[in-house]
Amino acid sequence: MAQSVQEPENLEVDYSIPFSVRQGQEFQFELVLRNTGDTAIHVDEIDLDEAFGGSILDGAVTVATQPEMTRDFSIPGIKTFIYNRRLPSEEATTVVFNLKAVEAGEFGGSVGVWVGDRVKRLHYVSVTVLED
Repeated sequence: MAQSVQEPENLEVDYSIPFSVRQGQEFQFELVLRNTGDTAIHVDEIDLDEAFGGSILDGAVTVATQPEMTRDFSIPGIKTFIYNRRLPSEEATTVVFNLKAVEAGEFGGSVGVWVGDRVKRLHYVSVTVLED
């Protein structure tokens, strides 16, 4: 029996993304990470898709991130960004992915925010890219 990955304690994740954008248009995908606990947590990485799901990055490319993050290409099929930052207790921070729509269609998938070996998942985040 496969063991499921547990969620990190005291981490809430909210997001905002436009419902639709035009091909060639730049847009933002924002994640708000909130530590609701009384001790700091360390967010290691953010996956914009999971191994068996789709991704908003199937229809858009990453132009920049705020804060700046490097991509980890070591795992085929998963678009992982190395976040590697401490989130103090009872504080929130916003992570911004500046994207450019390149492919027309509806794109979506899960997002994972990793704290050690635990992950907080947003199960379906999507954007529709309209033809220019």
